[in-house]
Amino acid sequence: MTTHNNRPPSYEPFGWHHWHADFWMSYQFRRGLGETQEGGGTVSEVFQAASKIIPNDFESWYREWTHIAERNDRRGDAEMTSGHVRTAMNCWLRAANYFREAEFWLKSDDPRRLAAFDRCEQASHKFMAQLRPSAEVV
Repeated sequence: MTTHNNRPPSYEPFGWHHWHADFWMSYQFRRGLGETQEGGGTVSEVFQAASKIIPNDFESWYREWTHIAERNDRRGDAEMTSGHVRTAMNCWLRAANYFREAEFWLKSDDPRRLAAFDRCEQASHKFMAQLRPSAEVV
């Protein structure tokens, strides 16, 4: 028999519940999943991160979101170098959101938090630099 904490991911009345052992981590995961509809991620990448995250383990959360954020940031740079502006922009937008996801559970005094936020900002600036009409950083 499966206990509440060992239940497989499932849809609940309040949305997708990925980790029954950790309501709040599941809630934050749903935020990341929801941002895919506006280009802030892809469903497959969000589930890729989730497949390696351990419930109640904020280190695994940070590691997996950082992994896909860095991959998208590098790909965006490579695509821009190849002249594929729209693909680069899509990658940087996802990278910005994934860096934001990565820093979410870090404690305020963790030096990785500000570093992740800085990387989120850098990816955002690369994305915004390609918008037409131009975006302005405020």
